[in-house]
Amino acid sequence: MSKELLEDVHTFSGRAVQFDKAGQHEIAAYYYREAASILDLAVKDAADEADAEAWQQRARDYRSRADILNKMKCLQPPEPPSEEFRSQKELQQCHFLFSQALSADEVGLATKAVELYSKAIELALNAVSQQCTASYIAVVISVCMLQCMAATDI
Repeated sequence: MSKELLEDVHTFSGRAVQFDKAGQHEIAAYYYREAASILDLAVKDAADEADAEAWQQRARDYRSRADILNKMKCLQPPEPPSEEFRSQKELQQCHFLFSQALSADEVGLATKAVELYSKAIELALNAVSQQCTASYIAVVISVCMLQCMAATDI
C-alpha cells in the first residue's frame, strides 16, 4: 500500500473511531465506509497475498461497523420536536384561531367569535410562557381583546 493510501486509511479510521466514541454515529459510519473504500483500492494493488487478505478483512470490519451504526440510528426513537418548532406551531394555531374569530365576527356570530378570540388569547399566553416571539403575541392578544370587546359591545 502506498504511503498516501496508508495515511488516508489511518486518518479516516481515526476519525471514524473518534466520532463513534462521541456518539456521532452517522458521521462515524461515513468515515468507516471511506476507510473501507481506500482499503479496497489497496487490495487491488497489493503485491503480497497476506496483506491483501488482511486489508480485505479490515475493510469488511469497517463496513460492518458502519452498518451497525446505521442500524442503531434506525432503531433510535425520533427526536421530539424542538421548542422552536412547538412555538412556531402554536403561533400558527393562534393565527388560525384569530382568523376564524374574525370570520365569525364579520358574519355576526358574536358568541362564537368571543370563544375563538378567547382560545387565541389563551394559546398566545401559553406560547409567551414558553418564550415565544413576545412582540408578535402581544399584538395578537391586543387585537383579540379589542375584537372581543367590539363583538360584545363593551
